[in-house]
Amino acid sequence: SENMQALWAKVLAGEVERPGSTSLHTLSILKDLDQATAVAFENLCSMCTVIHYGRGIDARVPSLGGNAATNALQAYGLDFPVLNSLNEHGLIISEFNSWMDYKPCVSPDMKTVTSVFSFQGRSWGLLPLTQDEITEVKVSGVALTRAGWELSSAVGSGIRNDYAQALGEFFGKRNLQMVEVRQST
Repeated sequence: SENMQALWAKVLAGEVERPGSTSLHTLSILKDLDQATAVAFENLCSMCTVIHYGRGIDARVPSLGGNAATNALQAYGLDFPVLNSLNEHGLIISEFNSWMDYKPCVSPDMKTVTSVFSFQGRSWGLLPLTQDEITEVKVSGVALTRAGWELSSAVGSGIRNDYAQALGEFFGKRNLQMVEVRQST
């Protein structure tokens, strides 16, 4: 299909720009990707948050306080069968509710942000709404594999306003506010 051809073109263009940026394993996954799974993956990428830690990257779709394995993301087109298909194609890890600590993204003044997370093409920090000490910010959800991460850059991050609102509410229930962070260039 035209969509799959466009995806291949983006991946190959990225490989030409940055040789070695796409592993052979990722290319083999892309080769076997069907249209329905590609559409589901594009939807997943539109809801993905990304945090860099040390030398690693964590990319996931937060399950908003629920468990993705029990259809917590069904309202956003990511029910259990869709997640299974994405897992079988090697795009997400099999533990649908793994977690990452987003505490490094919390800053009392947003002037001294240790870390930011990306969401829908923008950088975000977390501002505490109360004076209570925050020891951990557990963000559970569906994590991308290395191949999923490599392909996500070709897919891009679309906008899902319904999910963005729900993500803001998720952090709000933890006394945190998402605040856009302007990165200096």
